[in-house]
Formats: sequence, C-alpha cells, structure tokens
Amino acid sequence: MFVFRIDTNHEDQRNLSTAEWMQIIPKTKWFYATIIFVEGTTHIVYPGLAALVVTPLRGTLWRDVYFVPVVTYLGYQVCCLIGRESARIVKTPKTGLILFILSAIRIVFVPLLIFCNAQPRKHLPVLFGNTTYIILLSIFAFSEGILINTTIVAIPK
Repeated sequence: MFVFRIDTNHEDQRNLSTAEWMQIIPKTKWFYATIIFVEGTTHIVYPGLAALVVTPLRGTLWRDVYFVPVVTYLGYQVCCLIGRESARIVKTPKTGLILFILSAIRIVFVPLLIFCNAQPRKHLPVLFGNTTYIILLSIFAFSEGILINTTIVAIPK
C-alpha cells in the first residue's frame, strides 16, 4: 500500500551552473524548437481556423449541427491520439534536426486549410472541398501527435 509522507521532500534542490546549462542547450535545442514549432502551427490552425470550415451541403442536419463538432473536434482528437500511439513503432532519430525539419513541413497545412470552405469568405476562392478538408485535418492532427511524442521520447536525458 502506498503511504504518502508529507515530511519527505523528494525534489531535486540542485541548481545547475551556467557551464552545465551551456552543455545541455546544444544537445536539446532542436528538440525544444520542434515542440515549440509543432505546437505553434497547431495553435494557428486548431481550433480557430478549423472551426470556420463548413460543408457546402446547405440546410442539412450534417452541416448545421454535426460537421464542426464531429470533424473538427472529435476527428482531430482521434487522429492526434492515433499519431501519439503510432509514435511507439517509429524509430526515434538520433538528432533533433530531422524532427524539426518534419515539423517545419507542417506549415504547408496552414494555407491548404485556409483554401478549404472556411466561412465567412470574402476574397479567397474555395479550392478544396469537404472530403479534402477532412483528409488534410486528419494528416495535420496525426503529424502533431506523432511528432510531439517522438520528440519527447528522443530528448537526451
């Protein structure tokens, strides 16, 4: 049985010196840059931009009630979870630069999702339909999950 002892302090009270920090930062900079970049591009798209996309099927229950909650929220989270679980079978790279390059490629999804049927639309044409939006958002979510988990596992100890 687990017994919690309030008087026991298990925190590491050691302060790192500047020299120790200068040894750690070069080894981990690409990993942390990857996490920041993945989360940054994710927050550009999801949920703000993604929630604006609607299906072109006018006046249907699917468009009016279910499309945004099911595709944008539930679909995104399911694909992100699948990506996180898929990170178990991916071999972790030795260098964080590979992960950073993969995370930088994700920025391509921002203009692609803008050209989906996001409303209100005043100046830009709709280039991608309903199905393409679902595929793009699924790949975007999957890549977030797999990149974040792979990066966290690959950070040097």
